[in-house]
Amino acid sequence: MEERIALLREYETGAFSVTELCARHGISRETFYVWKRRRESGQSHWFEERSHAVQNCPHATEDRLAARIIATRRRFPQFRPEEDQGIARA
Repeated sequence: MEERIALLREYETGAFSVTELCARHGISRETFYVWKRRRESGQSHWFEERSHAVQNCPHATEDRLAARIIATRRRFPQFRPEEDQGIARA
């Protein structure tokens, strides 16, 4: 985190180009501009690492439907795929 703050402070001095700073700190120019935009946005924790996990899954099964499916499977445990019942396929 301190490295990000130091990087942008060095940039503000005007003594180094973006290319030079990125090479010195081992980051890409794209990463530099992402951090610069975050800092300029005024967010209080702009320098913290963020999760790269997906925020949502558009094709995920809705919670209500999933609950109904689970309830039905519990009510009728005998209805399973053939592989689960020990039946061999030809």
